[in-house]
Amino acid sequence: MYRIGIDCRLGGKRHAGIGRYIESFLGELSNLNQNRVHFVLFFYDATQCADIKKALGADKPFWQAVEIIYIPIKHYSLKEQLTLPSVFNSQHLDLLHVPHFNIPIMYDRPMVVTIHDLLWHEFKGADVTTLPLWQYHLKHRLYLYIVKKAITKSLKIFVPTNAVKHTLLRYYPQVSKKILVTPEGVADDFLTATPKTGTGPQHRLLYIGSLYPHKNIQVVLEALQQDPQLRLDLVGSRNVFQKKVLLQTKRLGIADRVQFLGTVADKQLVESFHSYTALIQPSLSEGFGLTGLEAMSAGLPVIASNIPVFREVYATAATYFDPMHPEALLAAYNTVTNPKVRAQLIQLGKENAQKYSWKKMTSQIMSEYLKVFESQ
Repeated sequence: MYRIGIDCRLGGKRHAGIGRYIESFLGELSNLNQNRVHFVLFFYDATQCADIKKALGADKPFWQAVEIIYIPIKHYSLKEQLTLPSVFNSQHLDLLHVPHFNIPIMYDRPMVVTIHDLLWHEFKGADVTTLPLWQYHLKHRLYLYIVKKAITKSLKIFVPTNAVKHTLLRYYPQVSKKILVTPEGVADDFLTATPKTGTGPQHRLLYIGSLYPHKNIQVVLEALQQDPQLRLDLVGSRNVFQKKVLLQTKRLGIADRVQFLGTVADKQLVESFHSYTALIQPSLSEGFGLTGLEAMSAGLPVIASNIPVFREVYATAATYFDPMHPEALLAAYNTVTNPKVRAQLIQLGKENAQKYSWKKMTSQIMSEYLKVFESQ
């Protein structure tokens, strides 16, 4: 029986998109037949593990069949690099899956990796960090080094979209044969939602995600400044960039029309969708765009920036705009408020979301695990 280790330290919704990826992946693994494999799961601590088990069903036989090991070591840290190789080696794994770029570079046994995006290859400099510049530049060099090691050492590289694959090949053309596109899925809370019907109130947008500069929330704020009736609610964990956005709202004179809602549970979020005209996705760069799919599956139209990854994932089910111009956003917004267009977008969105499945993604990855063993 093959021993497969999965680094789950970034699992759980507290870690945003990557956390949802790991949790959903584990949820589907727990439903698969594992006659040929034995999983060793590495969590940060018992609390994180308990939260994920509770979310996925703690009584599943899966949890009695796997080994669980706690590694209370923060990701992106020096200690991670110094300690993890010996921890993983002690488990005599046949394969290790690191679902992010942060592999332990001194670990030399077989591994696969998930690269969600190459964001920090594309966006860099003083505007994307709150660190002192000397510290940022050091950290960025280390990031580049670790990513290069990850794609060099890994037997397989899983990416969520063709857009990420093309970006990866632009920087590392030599790894083309290793890359497998494994699209993400939509959580049951969204797929099984029965949102309230109606055209939705006008002049209210929802944004879900972080507020890093590449998320381009600035264009939405400028649109609010131009349209005094428009309102915006932001859902996501608090961070230092929220303070910058708050200052921007005050500078633009729109602070009374912008709400920071913090973290909101999926079920509560779905129940609130009927209160919004659309979900806004203004980002300049994404690896997948999961929040847009989740909104579509629950009947909320999506307005998205006209970037390749959104075009790939959302197809004809979103309304697109030039992310550099607030006037373009307002034009897209006005399109969505048309009842006929809105009804069409809701139908197309539901159909599009059905194409994406965590189960399908997990089956793809499990199949690649077994191919790795067969090739050895």
